[in-house]
Amino acid sequence: MKGREGNVRRTFRLICLGLLLAGLAAFVRPASASVRSGLKGKKIVEVEVSGPNVKTAARLKLILRTREGTPYDPETTDKDVKELFARNLVEDVSVFVTEVEGGVKVTFKVIEKRVIVRIVFDPPKLYVRTSVLKGKLLSKEGEYYSFALASQDEEIIAAKLRKYGYLKVKVKHSVEEVPGGVNLVFKVDQGPRYAVGEIRFVGNASISARKLRRKMRTKKKDLFHSGALDEMKLKADLEIIRRMYLDEGFLDVKVELEPIDLPEPPPGYKMKKKHLFPIVIKIDEGPRYRIASVSFTGDTVLDEDELRSLLVVKPGDYASLKKIDKSAMNIVDAFGEMGRAFTEVKPEIVPAATEGKVDVIFHIRQSNVVRVQEVIIQGNEVTKEHVIRRELRVYPGEFLTTKGVRESLRNLSALGYFEDARISYAPRSEDLTDVIVTVKEGKTASLMFGGGVSNAADVFVNLTYTERNFDIGDVHGFKGGGQQLKLSLNVGATMTSYNLDFFDPHVKDSDYSFGVGTSRREYDRSTYDDKRIEGHMMVGKHLSEHVTVTLQFTFEYVEIENVEDDAPLPVKLDEGSHNLASVGVRLRYRDTDKPFIPTEGWDASIGAYFYTEALGSDYDFYKVLTRASRYWKVYTTESGASHTLMARLKVNYMEEMGGTDTIPTFERLYQGGVNSVRGWQAREIGPRMDGEPIGGYFSACATLEYYFPIYQDVLHFAVFFDAGGAWPTAGDFDTSDLRYGTGFGLYIRTPLSPAPLRIYYTDALNPKDGEDTEVVQFSFGFFF
Repeated sequence: MKGREGNVRRTFRLICLGLLLAGLAAFVRPASASVRSGLKGKKIVEVEVSGPNVKTAARLKLILRTREGTPYDPETTDKDVKELFARNLVEDVSVFVTEVEGGVKVTFKVIEKRVIVRIVFDPPKLYVRTSVLKGKLLSKEGEYYSFALASQDEEIIAAKLRKYGYLKVKVKHSVEEVPGGVNLVFKVDQGPRYAVGEIRFVGNASISARKLRRKMRTKKKDLFHSGALDEMKLKADLEIIRRMYLDEGFLDVKVELEPIDLPEPPPGYKMKKKHLFPIVIKIDEGPRYRIASVSFTGDTVLDEDELRSLLVVKPGDYASLKKIDKSAMNIVDAFGEMGRAFTEVKPEIVPAATEGKVDVIFHIRQSNVVRVQEVIIQGNEVTKEHVIRRELRVYPGEFLTTKGVRESLRNLSALGYFEDARISYAPRSEDLTDVIVTVKEGKTASLMFGGGVSNAADVFVNLTYTERNFDIGDVHGFKGGGQQLKLSLNVGATMTSYNLDFFDPHVKDSDYSFGVGTSRREYDRSTYDDKRIEGHMMVGKHLSEHVTVTLQFTFEYVEIENVEDDAPLPVKLDEGSHNLASVGVRLRYRDTDKPFIPTEGWDASIGAYFYTEALGSDYDFYKVLTRASRYWKVYTTESGASHTLMARLKVNYMEEMGGTDTIPTFERLYQGGVNSVRGWQAREIGPRMDGEPIGGYFSACATLEYYFPIYQDVLHFAVFFDAGGAWPTAGDFDTSDLRYGTGFGLYIRTPLSPAPLRIYYTDALNPKDGEDTEVVQFSFGFFF
């Protein structure tokens, strides 16, 4: 009986204790919003900042507006919490309000921000260097640890490794308490390394797999491609394939990716070894539609016949979405040329009454004639605004035309100053808009190295500094004025030169240009030494958008010395000092789309230069230099890189005048070298005497070159054929004397340089005895 009573007493005590604890918990638990509101206005007896990692409670209390002795206000505590987060001082904050004798106690329970002492990777060695990964992370050593940022860093690390084929990579982070803060540890399980081994198509009856693969950005592993799988690129590839079918009239096409099965590697596999897997793309082509009719809606200033003349599709054609969109763009451009720049054209494709055919309806909403209110330029952190404005063909107060916009973008691209240039609009009304020109500055200063190796084992090197966006008036940075400064040094076994050139294409934003330069050159010719000091000045004028004329004055001191006994007689007669002075005029037409690796347009010039005693020259003669290059865009890839055919012809002529009987050999015309007939050394092609070149009065060189991208727009492959020669006079021209050179090269574009790095392998097809040929030519460098 006593045992039972004892059990009852113990049970009763436990129940009472539980009720007491529950009551206490109810009394001290954080006040709810309603309870806190009920406590509003009561005197704050105590403010406490607590938490397991709080070391600076006093400093945090100073930030709070909740103070002892003031009335309690929930809104004030909420603002305090926001302030602590805004100052990036805490990871988390909880507010507890409890009633105490004489008022309330407000407790801020804080998890204080901890400083990252070290960022550690486990394992310490990954495929991507940990120093590279650290540079990509949002979390930084010496800064506060943030769970949110570290979680984002997990994906940054994983994405970087997936780029190199580690598709099953897993990353988790943790923190280790250390003196002064925490170590942020990223646990990385790289897993196997994978690469695309095959790209297969199922259901592609109308478009070949080869053509589809060529358009895709995802590539299988081969000599030029890593085979890395990028899910975003692959998703874009599916849309590219779908668009290819739409452009052929398959309007119901469906393109789907079969589930990717990553193979399990065998036990003991090497971490860097790539395990290949296939990508299978399923295509349901559907029917191929033809156009039954084409019609227009909307009131326009153009009648139906004028609209139809702008179309590139007609009834009976396949319903190519590309051609339909092109037709719509032609209509937009036609209205844009009239200043109706906001005209909208929306093509609609609807089923026709006949099966397998569609009707195409162009819905036209003609805009008012639009004028430009302001032209706003942004993004030009280096380039002065006036340099950009002078290239624009849209002006405040004038009509906004698509031609003006197109030429503006073309001009900005041709400068070569910007990585990107775009034009957008901010309409103010139906007939008034601001034009916004946004540019992204590129690298315009370059330090270029170049060189060559000949079959005679002669080696030369070149060092050139160029600033294509120089500003002589800006003493702080000397950049952004649209001027050009070039300093170069060439050193070789047979040649040394120093050059300094300055050029301003638009003096004070006018149509006039100005240039000045000087050089010192020394050549070790086969039978004599040629030393020169030269200075020149030029003044030019822009006659139109693409035409310039230039007047140039040149003064040169030439010294021919160390003439060998077996040198040709004309060379012996030239031994000694000579003064050359000339005035010349040059007319140039240029409308190429790019300054480097053009893809379309012309670049042609003709110049006549007169050497006369009236200017202080020892000789009277003139020379005419002509050059014309034509670029054709043959094909454009999805990335925007183009296959280009280039044809170039250079013809030069010179003749004595006045009392001069013969032009000195050091000023005559020669062929050979990287800028004429590749495969020969400079000046090796032309008239000879006693086996040595003496030059001629007439020369010609023709080039045919085809270049195309083999990896996006980064790596180009070029093949070329050159033909040229030099003759005593124009009347001596004979095709049997032509020299032929051929070869191939690589043009490499890097993030460091808008200009390509060029490497050539050349082959002289028909050299004659005594003519030195060149095997390899290259140039490389970096921009900044």
